[in-house]
Amino acid sequence: MNHPSSLTDPSSPSSPSDPSDPSRPSGKRRFHLRPRTFRGKLALAIGLLVAVFLGIALALQTMLFGRIYDRSSYRLYQVASGGTLPTPDGGELYVSSTGCYYTDYAVGCGPMTPGSIMEISDSDMRGPMMQGAMWFSLALFAGFAVLAMVAAWFISRRLAGRISSLGAQMRRLDPAATGERVSIAGSDEVASLAGDVNAMLTRIEQAAVTQRQFIANASHELRTPIAVIGTSLDAPLAQGRFAADVEPAVRRALEADRNAADLVEGLLALSRVQSMALHPGDERPPETSLGEVVEHALDASWDAIDERGLDVRCGIDPAPTVHADPTMLALLAGNLIRNAVVHNVDRGDIEVDVRRIDGGGVELSVTNSTEAEEAAESADGHDLDDLLIPFHRGRASRLENRPGNGLGLSIVREIADLYHAELRLARPTPGRFGVSVRFCNNHVRIGA
Repeated sequence: MNHPSSLTDPSSPSSPSDPSDPSRPSGKRRFHLRPRTFRGKLALAIGLLVAVFLGIALALQTMLFGRIYDRSSYRLYQVASGGTLPTPDGGELYVSSTGCYYTDYAVGCGPMTPGSIMEISDSDMRGPMMQGAMWFSLALFAGFAVLAMVAAWFISRRLAGRISSLGAQMRRLDPAATGERVSIAGSDEVASLAGDVNAMLTRIEQAAVTQRQFIANASHELRTPIAVIGTSLDAPLAQGRFAADVEPAVRRALEADRNAADLVEGLLALSRVQSMALHPGDERPPETSLGEVVEHALDASWDAIDERGLDVRCGIDPAPTVHADPTMLALLAGNLIRNAVVHNVDRGDIEVDVRRIDGGGVELSVTNSTEAEEAAESADGHDLDDLLIPFHRGRASRLENRPGNGLGLSIVREIADLYHAELRLARPTPGRFGVSVRFCNNHVRIGA
């Protein structure tokens, strides 16, 4: 006689390969189970959350199924004609036909000897049915967990894409142009974050405008007292009204007054350049011959050049024109020439070149001889970028009675940034210092 078979006959699934199995080939690359990107972390969090709730739901379903099965427990009997079956309440049920019966309904039939009764099972079906339900639940859980991970990855990709767009816009922001803002469509938290970033940029812009306006106002206010001090000392000194022992001190005071006047003019120039960077305007700057601007700057510095006996060698191409404000270009060239004169040695030399470069750009380079101490300091690791810091003058900042206010190269850098030009400082050979400004065709149109 055939016994009833279980509802399912699952085969044992093959176990996944163990990463810690010593039989696996070892490699040098390390795999990290924890994702490092925001997108991966978000996808993993959503997927795990869905998997946990799905697992709880399937576990509750299996438990509920088991309780329902327990409440409907049965006994299976195979009887012949004229047999009796026990009922769930303890009574008996007489059956007159041959077949296989539960306590209240038939499940099959077959030939039997009349009058025979034989018990086949006593709730033997619960184990196989529960095992089948468990394997079905596990397969359902695995399938939906994979689908949840895939869906979570695409959802997190979309969300992380908005954050990546915001980050890319923030990286493209020009520090010199504080009027730029970021733009994110929508009304979610990412758009709210973009609004907070714009609000912060607005506060930074207002603070920068206030600071530069204060510098400009203070410089204007200092002009008058500085001029009065210079006039009050210069006229009596020229008339010989100071005693001989006082005259050196008066001359030092006059020199300090002139340095203060130069400093005020430098601060005004720096403030003017920075204000132009904040409000560049919509009109395109006119074409300006860079070579002519450099020649005018040299003419304005010939007295100082002759006083120190400097040898000037020029290689100026007058053809290239740059779309830039002529005042800004004159300020840039003037500061480069003045820096080369001031930070030079007596009977030294200056090389000034304006030439075209590959790609349609133009380069202005000024190279001058320097003192041996400065060359040695550079060889010892002095950072040339420090010379771009306002009021930094290298060794001159630690010496007395040296000209210059440390703003020349700072102004040059601001103007270069204004027109997206490339500024380079270098010491091509010991005892020489060079500055080059490259106006590239990508940002400034070059004509001939």
